[in-house]
Parts: sequence; C-alpha cells; structure tokens
Amino acid sequence: MNLREDLGPPSQPGGANQRTTGSRWVRFARLAISALLLAWAWNRVDPNSVSRTMLRADPRWLLASFGVLLAERLVTIAKWWLLLRPLEPSLTFRQVLGIYWPNNFLGFFLPTGVGLDLLNARGAVRSGIGIAPAMSSVTLDRAMSLFALGAVVLFSLLLTTRFMGELTGFVLGIAILFMIVATLMSKPGIVLAACTSELRSGSVHRRLRRFHVALMSYRAHWLALLLNAGLSLTMQLLRVLEVVFISHALGLNASVRDVAAVVPAANALSALPFSVAAGTGLRENAYLYLFPQVGVGADDAIAISVIVLAWVVAWIIPGGLWGVVKRRSSQGPQSRSGQ
Repeated sequence: MNLREDLGPPSQPGGANQRTTGSRWVRFARLAISALLLAWAWNRVDPNSVSRTMLRADPRWLLASFGVLLAERLVTIAKWWLLLRPLEPSLTFRQVLGIYWPNNFLGFFLPTGVGLDLLNARGAVRSGIGIAPAMSSVTLDRAMSLFALGAVVLFSLLLTTRFMGELTGFVLGIAILFMIVATLMSKPGIVLAACTSELRSGSVHRRLRRFHVALMSYRAHWLALLLNAGLSLTMQLLRVLEVVFISHALGLNASVRDVAAVVPAANALSALPFSVAAGTGLRENAYLYLFPQVGVGADDAIAISVIVLAWVVAWIIPGGLWGVVKRRSSQGPQSRSGQ
C-alpha cells in the first residue's frame, strides 16, 4: 500500500504526466522565488559589513544558540511522537527520530512545512500506521504549531506595546492570517464541505471521511493534545531564544523584548509554502523589514539570518547521512535474499 493508492483513485497516464510536469514547474517557481528574494535581500546590504559582523561573533553564545536549536528540534519531534503513540503505542521516540531527522534533510528542498509533513506521513505509514491516521497526525501537529505561532505573535504584540504603526499592523496581520489557516486545518469538515460534487461521491469521499474520522478520534486523547499544545508553545519560544543568543553573540543591542517582537512574525512569514530551504528569501526580507523597527541595522539582521540558516543546515546534514545509512542497511538484506 502506498500513499497515492489510499488518498485517491488511480488516474490516467496522461493526467499523471500533466501533474508531474505541473509539479516540476511549481518546484521551479518556488526555487526562483527563493533565489529572487535572496538576491533582493543581499542587494540591500553591504556583504563586507555582514562578514565583519559575523567574524566578531562570540563562539560561546553561538554554541549556546546551536544548543537551543537542537533542543527545539527534539521538542518538535517529541510533540509529533505524542500524537503517534495513541495510534501505535510500541513506537519509540528513537523510531520517530529516525523518521523525522532524515526527512528534515529531504524537506529542506521542498516547500516549507508542507513537504516535510508529507514525508513524515509516509514514514509513519512505513512504520505500520494506517494512511488516514498518519495524515491526521501530521495535520493536527501542523495545526497545533500554527496555533502556537499565532499565540506567540499576539503575545509579542502585547509585550511590545511601545511599537506602533507599521510594526503593530504587520504583526497583527500575520497573527490573524495564521490563526485563520490553523483553524481551517483543524476543521476538516470545512474542507469537506468545500469539496466539489465529484469529491463528495465515490472513493475520494470515503478516503476523506476516513481522514476526518481519524482526526476527530484525537478528542479521546486529550492528554496527548494538551502535551502537544504545551510543547508547540515551547518550540516557538525556543526559536525566539535561539535568535536572542545569536544577537548576544554578535554584540547587538537588541533586548529580549525586541527580538520577541520580530522573530515570531518573521517565522510566520518563513513558514508560508512559497519558497524552499526553510523559508530562505522570505526570512531574510522579513528580518530586513522588522529588525530595523527595533533598532537593529540591516547588515546585522542579515548576519542573524545567515547564522539561523547555517544552524538549520548543520542540523539536517547528519539526518541526511543517517537516512542514507538506513537505506543502504535495508537494501543489503534484500539484495542478499534475492541472491
């Protein structure tokens, strides 16, 4: 059984070829968007000044910021594991780590968030979980993360009431946008009601109903939902703390309150599935717009963004290597059995 078989009926070869061509164009468009946004961001700063800022960074604070990123990733994995346990109690944290970490490497090259969710769902299916429950777990986990992000954005707005005008409107707008998206994702009935008549009949509708039933079954697991919500908030706060430590490493004058006003809104923009490589391009431009509002220069803002991206790359590379080792070890017995 594979993901395509469960989520929809078989299609004609011509239609499959058209979708493949269309998906390639979509991937190319996202790469182009990331490249253009990144070029636009770097065109607005002095690369030499960015380099000097990074060279004077305090390695102790940099190491601490990387430690925060590791903690944030482990929390991210743990909160998904809590949603998987009601589906498969024997699934260990290490097994979930073995799904998420290699997929984090592959997801780096896919649309932000969405690509990783699909890869994780596929990994959960290979671990013995049904397709509809696996999809419901990643959907619910994503919705909880978006709710937490919206809550942190709103809290940062209240925390920084001295900032008015553009920053206030921008942060509030991002918060409202993500609360709406999270609400839609957490209410599959809304999605089902919006389906066309073709989708409301036949096998597609049955599969959507199975997904709906699997998602609603979590109402019986309120403790897992509560813990997931708490860890989702913790994850968002750790992302703020990471940038706080980076700003200290660079010797910037930004306070914790200043960073807390900027990072959640920038993370919200970076999470939009319009680019690849962990929101590259979106994050840089968000930092360039928001950090100067709290007194951080454009060159320093880009330096922060470079370090954030560098830590992401440092995290995903070992995961990618682990995935390669796992694949080779699984292919070894198969090749020997074939002989």
